[in-house]
Amino acid sequence: MAEDSDLEKTEQPSQRRLDQAREKGQVARSRELSTFAVLLAGGGTMWFMGASLTQQMVKFLRDGLTLNKEMAFNPDLMIPRLYDFSVEALLVISPVLLALLLAALFSRCC
Repeated sequence: MAEDSDLEKTEQPSQRRLDQAREKGQVARSRELSTFAVLLAGGGTMWFMGASLTQQMVKFLRDGLTLNKEMAFNPDLMIPRLYDFSVEALLVISPVLLALLLAALFSRCC
């Protein structure tokens, strides 16, 4: 029973025990390292795509705030427009989301 308790262990683990733990997947991982990898990937993607992303978002905002006469007097046209803008917004932001997903998966498994 005393062998199972972490409180009573006074010696460092042997290399054999460390190797066995590594084979079982019992390796200490830093949450900060995963967070840093995700932040670095997000920041790098934003820096790399900054100009085109800003240009697309400005166009998206300008088109979204423009309302023509047909839309103002026919509310049935608003739902398809909302759908189109939602798809467009997803396409604009998808490279950043993909980079964050890949960084999270890579930092989790490695």
